[in-house]
Amino acid sequence: MNTPEPTEYRIEHFRDRLAGGELAELGLLVELRGASVLIRGSVPSAAYRDRVLDLARTELAGLAIHADVVVAGNTQPDRAEDLP
Repeated sequence: MNTPEPTEYRIEHFRDRLAGGELAELGLLVELRGASVLIRGSVPSAAYRDRVLDLARTELAGLAIHADVVVAGNTQPDRAEDLP
């Protein structure tokens, strides 16, 4: 008989995949909030965010996922900053 893993184990497995996989992401916070999972933090690009959320949907299938993942601006300034 196959019993599903407890939610906490699934979340920890997702964290391990984030940290040890090709994403190597340590800056995202993944928390169980009631019956749903909250993922929050910042990532370097929209494509990177999409990959993280795709992985979350795969690893945490069947759970409600709320994402507050923002793309951090990492482009070089195009001009000097004017200081008073």
